[in-house]
Amino acid sequence: AAAAAAAAFDPHADDVFAAATGADLHVWDTRAMQKAQTIHAARASQVRDVDYNPRRAHHLITAGDDGVVRHWDARAHEAPVREIAAHRHWCWRARFNPVYDQLIASCGSDASVRLWRDVANSSVGAEAAGGGGGGFPRGGLG
Repeated sequence: AAAAAAAAFDPHADDVFAAATGADLHVWDTRAMQKAQTIHAARASQVRDVDYNPRRAHHLITAGDDGVVRHWDARAHEAPVREIAAHRHWCWRARFNPVYDQLIASCGSDASVRLWRDVANSSVGAEAAGGGGGGFPRGGLG
């Protein structure tokens, strides 16, 4: 069994947290003291980080060894709602901005810190923002 690499509490549900082990992401319900959901093979060989969207329930991001930040809707987790090719090497961490949840910061072993914009999957939503949600230019802040 793979060791847990990251964990995050769900800010919208006091009794729920997600933990990354290997390539899988497990969502736990502490009331029942059991695994409530698993996102199998979250696409990276190793998920390095997980963060819940502070303003939109059921949405979280993962960062992995493949350099990709993946945005997931836990209600429909067969595939990510967005994949951001964030880094040329491992992506160590990814975080939502606590106020402007369309902004995602990531850092990786390629010695860069990058800032991304994902309006379509944020609490603002695609309609209110006039559609779309591209990223900042490749290279971000790094």
